[in-house]
Amino acid sequence: MGPLLLLTGTILAVGVIYGWAQLRKQQALPHAITLTVGSIALALYLMANDA
Repeated sequence: MGPLLLLTGTILAVGVIYGWAQLRKQQALPHAITLTVGSIALALYLMANDA
């Protein structure tokens, strides 16, 4: 579970950071929200499959 959890956390963090960086750069709020929600959904999906 350790490596997958680490990977999940990394994906989530990168998605959130990238999303908010895009928001600050372009004022692209829908894009940032999509990336953030997508990253969270992917993380939850991976954790559910790992359980």
